[in-house]
Amino acid sequence: MKDQETMQKFIELRSQGWTYARLMAELNLSKPTLINWSRKFQFQIQNLRAIELDADCCGIAGTYGLKKEKYEISMTVGERLFGQLRESKGDLAACDSETCRWQITHATGVATRHPIEVLRDAYGLVATADRRRRRGRPR
Repeated sequence: MKDQETMQKFIELRSQGWTYARLMAELNLSKPTLINWSRKFQFQIQNLRAIELDADCCGIAGTYGLKKEKYEISMTVGERLFGQLRESKGDLAACDSETCRWQITHATGVATRHPIEVLRDAYGLVATADRRRRRGRPR
């Protein structure tokens, strides 16, 4: 494995709760290397400011809020979240639901990303599709 791919695999497996012993065997790396990587990645995202909002719904409900006749209800349901996001003055919102990300961006103008994309970028990793494209492989 190339270093970047190994690092990405390390992050993935460590986030699943793998111990250093299992990681050492799987990735063929020393414990000091794994500890150094843990510190390195922690430092890289140290300046990230995250705020967890207590509003729990954007109102989209799958495709419910996309329907013309349900749009206003959808926006009303999501207003608490939208208001909190505007007040936070954040420049990015992380959300794991794609339709929720559409709704949040539409209602607030704030860019949205999947939380894993935020972490991947903070760690300086490359998405699998990007790696394949560089190697000339189809998606």
